[in-house]
Amino acid sequence: MYSFLELGHEVAGAFYGHIQTVVNNWLLLEGHSIGIEDAIADPKTYSAIQAAIKKAQMDVIKVIEKLTMMILNPSLVIPYDKLLKVK
Repeated sequence: MYSFLELGHEVAGAFYGHIQTVVNNWLLLEGHSIGIEDAIADPKTYSAIQAAIKKAQMDVIKVIEKLTMMILNPSLVIPYDKLLKVK
């Protein structure tokens, strides 16, 4: 921020360009790689992921069921003017 306000956009642009060059070169020299074992979840993590997906699916089903009930039974729908009063 200082370089832009005090030295102008050209100097600031060059500065950020040089920072990007340094970061790129560092990544080339010290780059990290992952193996296939890093991309595959272990059994415990896999189970946790599956449980989270199942819970999310059940939550969606509940919302759909609730909305379906409201559509089929209009008396369950809250009028818009009453929604505005709810805090």
